[in-house]
Amino acid sequence: MHGKLRIDQSDGSYESYHGQISNDMVNGKGTLFKFSSFNRKQYQYTGEFKNNKKHGHGQYTENDKFGVSYYGQWKENVYHGYGELCCETCVESSYFGQWKDGQKHGFGKCYFSEYDVPEPYEGGYNTHIYRWMERW
Repeated sequence: MHGKLRIDQSDGSYESYHGQISNDMVNGKGTLFKFSSFNRKQYQYTGEFKNNKKHGHGQYTENDKFGVSYYGQWKENVYHGYGELCCETCVESSYFGQWKDGQKHGFGKCYFSEYDVPEPYEGGYNTHIYRWMERW
């Protein structure tokens, strides 16, 4: 079944969803849009859902000063599997690689925008921490 949902908060924030629904839950493919009146941020996720959670393949973007976007695999609302994270104003401007439970884990390549790092780090990660010794 295909449907639309909208939840309005008393502070002016809201969420809207357009996509597949089954068993009274968001399941299948769809788009979730959120607006927070607290920090004036907009979030959008387009992709797969399972039991009301981001699960499978999808794309997430934030409309704020950081310009964060993620394209890849999800498991129960967190990055999991292969994914590409980009941030326009972050020190680690982009990361392409493996994730586990929302953390960089396994092989990946990280590009830096600051600190005069001339080339990207390419190698292993263990729960979000660089394995620098593999490079040097």
